[in-house]
Amino acid sequence: MMSNFISIRLSVVLIIISIISIQVKASSDGLEGIRKNEPYHVRISFSNQLGTMNMGWNSISATAQKQFVEYGRYPGELKHSAPAQVEESQLEKRNDSLITWVYSARMGGLAPSSKIYYRIATLIENGKLEHTPTRYFYSKPEANAIKNVRFAAYGDQGERNEGAFQVANQLTKLVSPHSSSPLHFALHVGDLAYTFENFTKWNVWSSMMSEVLSTTPYMVTAGNRDEIAILEERLPMPSPYQPMKGHQNMYFEFDYGHVAVVTISYFE
Repeated sequence: MMSNFISIRLSVVLIIISIISIQVKASSDGLEGIRKNEPYHVRISFSNQLGTMNMGWNSISATAQKQFVEYGRYPGELKHSAPAQVEESQLEKRNDSLITWVYSARMGGLAPSSKIYYRIATLIENGKLEHTPTRYFYSKPEANAIKNVRFAAYGDQGERNEGAFQVANQLTKLVSPHSSSPLHFALHVGDLAYTFENFTKWNVWSSMMSEVLSTTPYMVTAGNRDEIAILEERLPMPSPYQPMKGHQNMYFEFDYGHVAVVTISYFE
């Protein structure tokens, strides 16, 4: 049972998760094909200020590399950049000589209700840059700027089970550029991956949800089967208690158009 309370008011168009054929598949450890220094498991979420967006990702290497976000209104004109802070993961310990690094950046100066293109740059030898493929998301609108808000709210997903695949597959379709009604954000109301200190499960879940996490603001609150430390390291939320560890994913709120979302979790 999830230990949280969600209050949502005003005009909402709620996308119902339906049962469809399974297309998203899980890999054995969620990290197949990942190269050293390559940014992976990119995730975006709302910040607590209009015109900004939070972004996080991971990489694996012996030493941390300089990485940052390039972004802009057009895919060929990524004129802005946001530096990334990096910390060694205190939770995911590897069996090899490499280290899992956790990056976080905040993009600013975003025009409301705009399509924002971005890519992550890595500074390598000889001053050269490597880039991830260019992706995009939509920035938050100003208050009352849109009438209909489309979001998905769900919980108790897990990983490597039929229901988890179905949810991931349907969400991936809903955030696709070909979707007739793309989501404005996703709201995961607890019990994401049932990791139980097993980072293979977390990586499998993150890979399964990668299209959603990297293109749609992903907001989460903690359930009784979530580990708060993992959520705060990988998916920190815009809580007024930041940077108080152990609380920033427990209580937070955000607005989107006519919609106000308040999350309160009493699971500690």
